[in-house]
Amino acid sequence: FNPAIFSPQWFSREEIISNTEADKAADVLITDDFARFRLEWAFVEVIRKRFAINTPQEPYFARIADVVSKAFSLLLHTPVNAVGLNFSRHYKMGSVERRHDLGHDLVPKARWERALDSPLTLNVSVQQERSDDEFPGFLKAGVEPSSEVTPIEQGIRIWINDHYELGDGGCEKLLRVVEDRREYSENLIGAISKVLMEGR
Repeated sequence: FNPAIFSPQWFSREEIISNTEADKAADVLITDDFARFRLEWAFVEVIRKRFAINTPQEPYFARIADVVSKAFSLLLHTPVNAVGLNFSRHYKMGSVERRHDLGHDLVPKARWERALDSPLTLNVSVQQERSDDEFPGFLKAGVEPSSEVTPIEQGIRIWINDHYELGDGGCEKLLRVVEDRREYSENLIGAISKVLMEGR
C-alpha cells in the first residue's frame, strides 16, 4: 500500500465518505509509511503491508464493508494477497467465578492441576482450515479477557478472524470476499457467542 494517499480528504474526494466526515476526522497522521485517522464511527490505519478499518459500533459493519469496496474498486492494481474479516463481542459474566467457570469448561484443568496450584485460563483459541477452493484460508476463534467491560475481572471478549488467501485474485477477489462473506462472518460471531454463553 501507499499509506500517503489514504487521507480523509482522499476518501471524501472519491465520495466514499462525506466532506463533513472528512473535515471532522480526528487524530489524523499521514506520512509516506503510515496513515491513520478517526471518524465518529470508525478508525482507519494503513501501513505498507496492511490496511485496517474497524468500528466498535455494530450498526456500522455494513458501512465498513462499503468503504472497503469503494476504496479498493479504485485501487484494483494494488497487490493484495490476503484479507481478514474480524469480529468480536464483549460480555460481562456477572462475577469472577462465572468467568473462571467458562475458562474451566473451555480448558479442563485436571492435567494442569497435577503440576500447578489453582491454574486459571487466560485465553484460548481454536482454528479451522477452510477447504473452499474459491476462498481458501482459515477461521480462527478465541476467548480472552475484555478490556472494555467493568469491572475488568468479569469481562470476556469472544473474537473471530475469518482469514482469506487471495492468491493471484488480488483486489478483485478481495471485493468478492467482502461482498459474499461478510454476512457469513458476522453471523458466525453470533453463533459462536451463543454456544459459548449458553446457560451463563
